[in-house]
Amino acid sequence: MSAFIVEDKTINEVIAYLCYGRNVPSHVHALIFSETGCDLKTPEGREALGKAMFELNCAGVDARYGAGEHKTFRDDMDYKFRTEIPPSTIQAYKSLGCWHYQCAEGDIPASSLLYATMERVSDILAHEIVRNLPAYEKARW
Repeated sequence: MSAFIVEDKTINEVIAYLCYGRNVPSHVHALIFSETGCDLKTPEGREALGKAMFELNCAGVDARYGAGEHKTFRDDMDYKFRTEIPPSTIQAYKSLGCWHYQCAEGDIPASSLLYATMERVSDILAHEIVRNLPAYEKARW
């Protein structure tokens, strides 16, 4: 397994989808707020979530390669939150999966509330994707 620091755009697209995506179940906002304290309804809450995701990504890289090694993965280690155009559900799911994988090092999966919360969000997105497939509609109950 390897790890790297994702682009700010990857994190920002996930946040944009969670805030403005058309197929996001409303309970996702409540889940993120209750679990992480980040209110996606405010710019400050969105930026706080982005910074927390970036910091967890750095921690994942350090857990994999050693303390401070995250700094060797990109020149600018100053995460910048920007509002993005919401991606498709599938792109949001893939971007979240990329970030999630980069954080899956050391004890992060067992100890990080943010990691666990975003894992639950990923599961919700996967269910939304499948429920919108024609094959799902055609399957018997």
